[in-house]
Order: sequence, then C-alpha cells, then structure tokens
Amino acid sequence: MATPPITTHRGANPSLIVFLAWRDLRSSPLTAAVLVAAVAVGVAFQVPNTANILGYEAEMLEQGVKSGFGDVRVYPRQGRRIDEAATTLDRLRSTPGVRAVAAVLILPAVVGRDQAFQSVAALAVDAPDGRRPFRLVEGQALPPGDRHGVLLGRSLARRLGVRVGDEVKLRVVLGREQLDEDVGRYRLTVRGLFAGAFTVCATDSIVVDRRFLASELGNPDATDMLLVYSDDPDRAGALSARLAGSFPGLDARTWAEDSALLRNAIHGSAAVAASSSAMVLVAVALPVAALLYLRSVNRRRQVALMAAMGIGGSEVFVAFLLQALLIGLVGVALGCPIAYGLLRYFRAHPIFEMEEFVLRPVEAIRTFVWPAVTVLVATVLSGVYPAWRAARIDPAEILRRGA
Repeated sequence: MATPPITTHRGANPSLIVFLAWRDLRSSPLTAAVLVAAVAVGVAFQVPNTANILGYEAEMLEQGVKSGFGDVRVYPRQGRRIDEAATTLDRLRSTPGVRAVAAVLILPAVVGRDQAFQSVAALAVDAPDGRRPFRLVEGQALPPGDRHGVLLGRSLARRLGVRVGDEVKLRVVLGREQLDEDVGRYRLTVRGLFAGAFTVCATDSIVVDRRFLASELGNPDATDMLLVYSDDPDRAGALSARLAGSFPGLDARTWAEDSALLRNAIHGSAAVAASSSAMVLVAVALPVAALLYLRSVNRRRQVALMAAMGIGGSEVFVAFLLQALLIGLVGVALGCPIAYGLLRYFRAHPIFEMEEFVLRPVEAIRTFVWPAVTVLVATVLSGVYPAWRAARIDPAEILRRGA
C-alpha cells in the first residue's frame, strides 16, 4: 500500500489550530475531566492556603506591631532612661511618616489580692495619640493621670480571681538599692483587661499611667523606651534609619530587630507558604504532564494526518500546548468558586483561635490571582514536553507503519 503524499507545510490558520486542540480534548472527555479536576483541586486548595498564611502574618503584625510595641522601638544608647523624654517624644510625633508615639516606663512589681501575689512587669504607659501596646478586650482604658486605676492581662486576672471593678494590691520596686524599703505600695481598681499573644499580652504584665509611677520615682520625665507607630511594618527599616540619623543619642530598632520571635514567625510562615506552593504545583503538574504525554503518544496517527493537511511541527506544538492552556483555564474557572466557598467557611470557622489571636484568611484579589496564575502557569509548562514530543513525530513513518 502506497504511503499518501505529505503535503508541503504552508502554515495553518490559527482558528484551525484552536479548533483541532479543542476537538482533540473533546475526543477523550474522561481524560479531559480528570485533567481539569486536578487543576481545579489545586486552585481550590492553594487559594485558602495562601489566604490563611496571609491572615496569619497579618494577625502577627497586628498584635506584635500595630497593637504591640510599634514599628520602631527607641531606647537610650547609654544609661537606663531616655534623657529629655518629653521633648524627644514631641519631636518624634512631628517626624514625617510617624502616626503615633507612646512612652513606656517598666518596673518590677507584684500584684494580687488578699495574700496571693503574682510577680509581674509594671508597664507605665503614656499614649498621647491613643496608640497603646496592647489590645483592650474588657473595661476601659486608663484616663491620663489616673493614679488609682490599673489594667491587667486577662489570663493574669483569671489566675488572681479578679474582674473589672475589683481592687488589687500593687507593690512596685522604685529603686535599685534597699529593695525592701524602696517599694511603692498601692491599692488600685481594675479598670480593664487586655489580651493577645505578643509583647505585653504574652507575659504577666500590668499597665498603669506613666505619669503616676514617674512621679513616684521623683522624675516626671522617666521613660525607658518610646514606641513609634507608622502603620507600615514593611518600611520600618527606612523609618528606623531616619530616626537614627535625627536622634544620634538613641538606639532605634525595627520590630524585626527587636523581636526575634516575631521576625522568625513571619519568616517561618513565608517558608511554609513557599514549600506548600511547591508541593501543590508538583501535585498538579506531574499528573497533567503524564496524561498529556500519554495523549500525545496515543495521538500519533492524528498528528501524522495533521501533517498531511499541511500543519507543520510548530503548529502541532501550539495545538498540543493549547490543550494544556485550555485545561488550565477551565480548571482555574472551576477551582476559584470552590476556593471562595472554602475561604468563607474558614472566615466563619477560623482554624486557630487563642487569647484574641484569631487566624482568619485574608479575602483579597491577590489571594486569588497569585495562586490561580501560578497553577495555570504550572499547567501550561507541564504541557511543553508532551507538545514537543508530538511536534517531533515523523508523519511519513507513522503513516507507513499504519500506527
């Protein structure tokens, strides 16, 4: 039997290539459905996974920076206290990019009721801009100059058995020498409770008015650190550098430099996100590549007939690669609604919740775009080798053998 003559390649119409790719996919609906399902599942998993990781990072920054010790923490380079703290605070507040500044004085103390006492860190806070290093969850904040009120951590209040409105005893060490004698003894009313997972909330701490304890020390300006809030944690390094240049006598540290726990937690979540994305891409790309390769092997005669119709190797490559693109587009289109449903579920039922630290997924355009594009690109790339193999098929040999 004579081999049919192979038509000289003249270049195929793009619409014909698209038609051939679509028709070839429809010829094996089960295989096409499995391929689309693999892509859809990849998108449906990766979108909420990305959203949860972004939500974790956002909550960490919210509690550790925005509702914590700020974007930049300012300490004295020498000595224990910041000199001329009030003047420095006013200058910091007028610095471009600074939204708020709080002054903090820290002293060792014990707090309790009756004869049960608990060692704590007494944070005396002055927040003229209303930004404080904690998240109030019950009661009210201390009004400026309040000498009779105190805020407690919620877990500490539970252990002491006190609630908002109860009276507690406070003992504060006011000096470095003669600790038994240089101690302030006070009876304070619990004005409110705070909670969280970082900084003040992560330790046994209490909060009082800074001017109250500073006056007890005999130094109304007494301040151990200044907390600078810019609401832009990603640019904390630039702000810290500017503050270091403007205040050479002070040590300005970014939140990442000052809190190894917070920094490592953020970096760890980024590593988890990268490894998770890689595993999803492999889980999608391998089966798609394998099935597309098997399709290219089983379609050798169809490829030979396409060559006989004047369709060259480059057009064959494009036709098979278009199949991967179509599979990816349909899979993404089906996976995104599923991912949205999972996203709404995780927002209503967070996967982690502890002491006001609630991990809710971030619902934003980037949450969908990046995973969808990544899975789509992986799907298309997985079709490159099968398409290349199909383009290299010798039509004359295939038709001669009748394979």
